[in-house]
Amino acid sequence: MKKLILSIVPIMLSALCIGQITVSNITAESEVNNVLRYDVSFDTNEDCYSYLKYYRSVTDSLGNPLDTVWVNSEMIGPTSSHSFHIVEMVAEQTYGFQINAFNEGSCVQTDYETFQTAPLPDVVPVLDTTLFFDAEAELTGYYLTNTVLVPDKTVQIFNRKGEVVWYDYHSGEPNVGNSQTCQAFNVTEDDNMILLECHEITLRDYDSNILEYVDMNGTEYDTLYFHHDAIVNEAGNFVVIAGAGREIPSGDSTLLVMEENLLEITPLGEVVWEWTSYDHFDPTGATNQNGFYLSTFGAESINWLHANAVFQDNDGHYLVSFKELDQIVKINSSSGDVMWKLGGEDPDIEFLPFDYFGDQHAINRTAVGTYMIYDNTGLDTLSRLMEFSLDFYDDPVAINEWEYVLPADLFSNILGSAERLPNGNRFGCSGNKGTIVEVNSAAEPVWRLRQSAWMYRCFFLEAPFPAPAEIEDITMGDNPTLLCETEAAFALNAEPAGGYWSGDGVANGMFDPAIAGVGTHVLKFKWGWNTETIEIEVSDQVPPCAVSVEEEADQLAIQLYPNPVGNQLTVQFNNQISGKTVIQIVDVTGKVVRSQEVNGSVQTINIDVADLANGLYTLSISGADNFTSEHFVISK
Repeated sequence: MKKLILSIVPIMLSALCIGQITVSNITAESEVNNVLRYDVSFDTNEDCYSYLKYYRSVTDSLGNPLDTVWVNSEMIGPTSSHSFHIVEMVAEQTYGFQINAFNEGSCVQTDYETFQTAPLPDVVPVLDTTLFFDAEAELTGYYLTNTVLVPDKTVQIFNRKGEVVWYDYHSGEPNVGNSQTCQAFNVTEDDNMILLECHEITLRDYDSNILEYVDMNGTEYDTLYFHHDAIVNEAGNFVVIAGAGREIPSGDSTLLVMEENLLEITPLGEVVWEWTSYDHFDPTGATNQNGFYLSTFGAESINWLHANAVFQDNDGHYLVSFKELDQIVKINSSSGDVMWKLGGEDPDIEFLPFDYFGDQHAINRTAVGTYMIYDNTGLDTLSRLMEFSLDFYDDPVAINEWEYVLPADLFSNILGSAERLPNGNRFGCSGNKGTIVEVNSAAEPVWRLRQSAWMYRCFFLEAPFPAPAEIEDITMGDNPTLLCETEAAFALNAEPAGGYWSGDGVANGMFDPAIAGVGTHVLKFKWGWNTETIEIEVSDQVPPCAVSVEEEADQLAIQLYPNPVGNQLTVQFNNQISGKTVIQIVDVTGKVVRSQEVNGSVQTINIDVADLANGLYTLSISGADNFTSEHFVISK
């Protein structure tokens, strides 16, 4: 665990933040057993709101800086004890964070403090070869993979650059749980992760939160071992593949045959539906095609079906992939009856001979109503991603709608998965090559990643991490625009409550015209990382300080936006101007930094201010018989 303990004295203040908040006891530390998840905590001497602004420095292979990625954390408070959780990080990279804290009377921003993430543990696979990336393809999202045939199984997420941005141990921590027996994983429709651990089911998100946990140890079902796959069905229950070695009579002796079952289990651990292969398939003729991968069921257990995937179809019934039968079977989710069989030696639905699949994995239905599988060995020495439709209008038939034959070096006779993405691309996981291939609808590769370990399957995740933090928009209340210097101080009005006001004459959310002095004052309201401004003019006249009717008549009505502005200022006139009109921008020193003439009738002009420094400016407009000016702020 890497730990950074800081005591920042003095606190560096920005122009927006002046007050009495002090920050102490700052710590930044990686989580136990995970170098890519960090916790940052600190204390303040007053209750206040806070957030982190943090960044990652992106470098090339030589360590040269290429870019900086900025992120705002969530905002918490009001409190004096602050804690933040940072995810989606990369190993061996420099990060920095700045603490921002505020309340109605004070605001503080610390200097940036940096830390470097540690190397990944050796058990976490990384990019094994050069990443292939089609620069013209608009690719989003992430890929979740797992590892097999390693002492400590892990799950990890790769970004599109081929970087591991998240990982975890399958059992939650290293050297715990069943390292090689009946560990499997899947993702739900909302992209949470299901992990199987023989008799346990855990539903987790990617921020260390356990959403649901079911433990069947010690129940009547703990002779059945969960393996290969689990889903959350439309009722919100888990449906798992569960197996056990069962002895059946065979002449004068017995056979130890693998029994495959489906169990529907509520989040509270109640089994509400079960299905067993013995009720629908005859095990007496079972032969041991290739032994069994899992000694838990008995080393000599005959692997005659090998269920490796379950999927709930749009009609609520279940599709199950039986690898050793080269067959997809549809099972009624109420009665348990076999509704049809696709592929294999006794199909109810026929494929054309050259479309037969073999040792398939990962049956699933696409958003357009077709089905996809990873066809491991249907082409003998080549694997493929296969998308097909089913036609029941006459004699049932399966139609091969689309396929991508993987290169020979990606042939995988075991493991694997395939899915269709919302943009029409498809991807496949060549399990024993540890490779993900994404192709477009024309079957042209657009992305390819190989990790340094075998993977059972992979999943595309559009947005697994918390969305960019959002906060409430600022709404300015009813604040005066003109005050006499002798008038009493008043409370400035803006929402959300608890934000910080700053500017001449402002203290604890109050504006005092006597302290501000005569002139026009730009006041800022800060709520989190959002700011809005208002202008109040202080006059040396006797109350009520109204501008005369004659003066108003000579004024042009204009609007400047956005204000504050970054690169381009828009000036909008509420009445047309005609003739020769001069527009100038003046900085706080009185220097004219922009000047242009406008001829003819106009109502809107745009002014480029990208090269001007941050600060307060005045825009003036003068013509033959009119004049007006407005203040604005440049803030990039």
